[in-house]
Amino acid sequence: MIGVILNLALRDNTPPPAELHYTHLVNAHTSALTALAQARRDPQTPARTIAALERMVADYEGILRKLQSKRPEFSIGMVTQLTTWGTTDLTL
Repeated sequence: MIGVILNLALRDNTPPPAELHYTHLVNAHTSALTALAQARRDPQTPARTIAALERMVADYEGILRKLQSKRPEFSIGMVTQLTTWGTTDLTL
């Protein structure tokens, strides 16, 4: 039983939910920045739309700042060569 648990612990390479949530928010923030840049380039874009996009970008930046401290760090194990989550030390 312990062998099975150790095998799963060494082979499970899926990122934790907090990292997935952070990644999705980074992607949404990037999309919002792109939309804002396109809206600013188009002279026909209403000022209200640009203001809404600016607020959206600011909201995403605030959320990302709060989540940064909760985001797990990862390192590559020296022996296993697998990504290990939740540690800043090298895995031996």
